[in-house]
Amino acid sequence: MSARKALGYFLLLVFLTGYSVAVVSLADLLGLAGWGWQLLYYGTSGLVWIYPAVKILDWSHKADRRRL
Repeated sequence: MSARKALGYFLLLVFLTGYSVAVVSLADLLGLAGWGWQLLYYGTSGLVWIYPAVKILDWSHKADRRRL
């Protein structure tokens, strides 16, 4: 495994951990909100993490695509 891939996986782990902590902390504020707001929040936060994660993985696998 290349150093770039290892760093990418580490960054992904750090990002997802931080994102999860932030989402759960903010969800605490929505505890008394209606079910519609909670549905919107959890639906949005369940999709938002995908874009940065894909960017991190694209960056970490960039060297592999050059070799093909």
